[in-house]
Formats: sequence, C-alpha cells, structure tokens
Amino acid sequence: MEVRGFGARVLGLVVRAWNATLLRIQVDGDRAQVSFLPSEPAASGIDERLAQIDRARESLESALPAVNELGAAAERNKAELRDALELIEHTRAEKAMAEHQLQNLKEIAQADIEVFRSLVGIPSRAQIARERIIGFILGVIASLIASGIFWALVRG
Repeated sequence: MEVRGFGARVLGLVVRAWNATLLRIQVDGDRAQVSFLPSEPAASGIDERLAQIDRARESLESALPAVNELGAAAERNKAELRDALELIEHTRAEKAMAEHQLQNLKEIAQADIEVFRSLVGIPSRAQIARERIIGFILGVIASLIASGIFWALVRG
C-alpha cells in the first residue's frame, strides 16, 4: 500500500512522534538533569557508552543501600504490625472476659435486689400491675352494685 500527499506527511509525523524520546533523565553524581522532548544525541563512541554504563552502575550502587534500608524498614513495620495485631486480639479477649464478668455481676446485683425487696416487702413491678388491675376490676364491680342499689331505691 502506498500513501501519497497530505496523508503521507501526516503518517510520517505520527511515526516520528511515536519513535521520539519524550523524557530523558541524566544523573551525574549528585546532580540530575531532566529534559522533555530532548534532541537526539550525536552518535557517540564506545568510550562514551562505557562511561555511561559506568555512571549507571555507580548510580545503582549508590541506590542499593537505600533500597536495603527500605527493605529493613518494611520488615520492622511488618513486625510492629504483627505485634499490634496480637495486642489488639489480646485486648479483645480481655474485653470479652470483662463483659462476661460485668454481666455476672449485674445478675448477682439483680438477685440481691430481689432478695432485699422480698425481705422488706416492696412489691415488684408485676405485683404492682396485678394489684392495679384487681383494684380496677373491683372498682367497676362496686360501681355497678352502687348503681343497681340506687336504681332500686329510685324505682321502689
């Protein structure tokens, strides 16, 4: 397939843009240089390439202790996290035990309250409700009897 004219020029620009270097980072000792859309370097000789390889090796060697230190820090953080998780689990177990003991104490206290009420003669809520219902029913019956007596006297 052959492309001519404007299409060929656009296709050529796209291919050149696709193959172009967009970002170049150069590190020289303690200095770093960043270039966006850098111009292509002139063909360098073998000595220049070897020098670049040496600089890259030096950069890697200087970065290796930092990587090792990050690895050691990650291991320390992992150990601290494991210890914290164990402490949390231990604390949860203690909390569950304390809640169980608290529930037992509440049951004992409630039993003591019931014993005290029975000794002193204080009625429980159920007893109070039962007495109120009985009183209401007796009041209704007494009212009906009084109404019957009044009716009998007035009719009589």
